[in-house]
Amino acid sequence: MTMNNPMVSLLTDNKLFGANFVKWRENINIAIICENSLFVSTKEALEQPGENATKAIKEKFERWQNANNKARYFMLSSKVDTLKIRFPNTLTTVDIMKQLTELFGMASIQARFEVTKNFINARMKPHQNVRDHLLQMTSYFQEAENHGAIIDQTTQVSLILNSLTPTFLPFTLNYVMNKLDFDFYELINNLQRFENLIREP
Repeated sequence: MTMNNPMVSLLTDNKLFGANFVKWRENINIAIICENSLFVSTKEALEQPGENATKAIKEKFERWQNANNKARYFMLSSKVDTLKIRFPNTLTTVDIMKQLTELFGMASIQARFEVTKNFINARMKPHQNVRDHLLQMTSYFQEAENHGAIIDQTTQVSLILNSLTPTFLPFTLNYVMNKLDFDFYELINNLQRFENLIREP
């Protein structure tokens, strides 16, 4: 079985190791959707038809079996080796996902809680370059998203502004009072310009 290169990268570069379960599950769903097989991860297995079953029933079961095999392949190939051996070949996609949710669901939630504290409590250090601080904040956001957190752009900007030193208060007040709406790149460029102004002799 082969996969196109973007799908290979998506799965092999983000293998399941435990704490990243939520993000891994999202990637698996993307892969399964690309194969039009998402139903095998949400619905119980079909019963194997008997010899006297109609052709339509046999074909329906065959479609499910093929889809389940593809989904299992995606799941098994995107786990670290220590996890691969835990799931026998008899398990369906639904069964594997249920067991993984029991194993890592709560751990992933706890991990997400821990990483969100990084950007909530982050504060720019005195004399720190604003660009370096924003890049650090971005890494915190990315880490949280890797654990399943969803942080929209407006929230990210608010968290960044709240984390700046008091010398950036005029910038923050102007941003809020004039209802500005910068994306990340606009924000970093404007903050750097402001930083250069306040640091001029």
